[in-house]
Amino acid sequence: MRQRERLLYVGTFTDKESEGIYLYHFNEESGELRYFDVVKQVADPSFLTPGPDHTLYAINALFEYKGEPTGAVSAFSIERESGRLTLLNERSSRGRRPAYVFVDRSKKYVLLANYGEGSVAVFPLLPDGRLGEATDVIQHAGESVHSRQEGPHAHSIMTDPSNSFALAADLGTDTVYVYRFDAEKGKLEPHRRYKAAAGAGPRHLAFHPSNRYVVVIHELNSTLTSYRWTEESGELTELETVATLPPKANGESTAAEVKFSACGRFLYASNRGDNSIVCYTFHEETGELRYVNHYDCKGDVPRHFTISPNGKFLLVANQESDSIVTFRIDRETGELTFTGNVVKAPTPVCLLFLP
Repeated sequence: MRQRERLLYVGTFTDKESEGIYLYHFNEESGELRYFDVVKQVADPSFLTPGPDHTLYAINALFEYKGEPTGAVSAFSIERESGRLTLLNERSSRGRRPAYVFVDRSKKYVLLANYGEGSVAVFPLLPDGRLGEATDVIQHAGESVHSRQEGPHAHSIMTDPSNSFALAADLGTDTVYVYRFDAEKGKLEPHRRYKAAAGAGPRHLAFHPSNRYVVVIHELNSTLTSYRWTEESGELTELETVATLPPKANGESTAAEVKFSACGRFLYASNRGDNSIVCYTFHEETGELRYVNHYDCKGDVPRHFTISPNGKFLLVANQESDSIVTFRIDRETGELTFTGNVVKAPTPVCLLFLP
């Protein structure tokens, strides 16, 4: 790997041309990506998360695993010099079509959301990085008004910065669930529930770097809702809701990913169908969101995006056009500028730089 380069890991769906998890070298000065390697024979590794001590975890977004109606979650070790991955073990995700995986702040547990089943689960990390048997599985219940909300569909879960609570977004029930998280036993205890607008479809959450705010992106009605977070009590206080789409957007579109810039001054979200990224400024004292601009993703279905560790670039995974596109971030305004760098990647659906 050349000087000023980092590794980018790319999760994919493997039902078309993709062979697994792809690795690229990323130039932190130019924004250029170069193909490096692929970890083959990994089924639908569609969401990735970093673990402790050179490990990485991926959900396998399957409807069936080893003859059972469930997906899976996989553990990998990372070779220190090259960054290549070696499979350690797999576990049933304890639910169909898992959609999200997260390592808790103590680095002792993996939490995941099973979209198909509408459940969330906790798995312990063993000393060698392998996954142990699930320590908890909680099934959500309910429905809402949209045709895709005939039952619960847990879409993401993460612990708060204090690691005392876990927040789960459920698209099917229009609910953000807050659980107390026992980091000694790997258990989730129901704490509070927060309802979104009917038919909104909560998908992902982002904590502000100050740890005082949470923003939820809603897939079905393409909105963002900001909340004040009180970590002492595990409470969310709703502040405002804004659109992810431009006012004159035409055709069907669903919102996908949401992230804060490292400085916390800017918030970005992606739109699949409109094929755009929206930028808002975020006021740290009030939590107010102010619109900046929309940007063409230069591809189709921007399911996921990430920001480079140096904060200079935003990279977009365009799922249906099989491409990763790089934009330069203006650190003063938050505006995005297309760098001209586009790399071919089969069905990219998650981008991960290791810490």
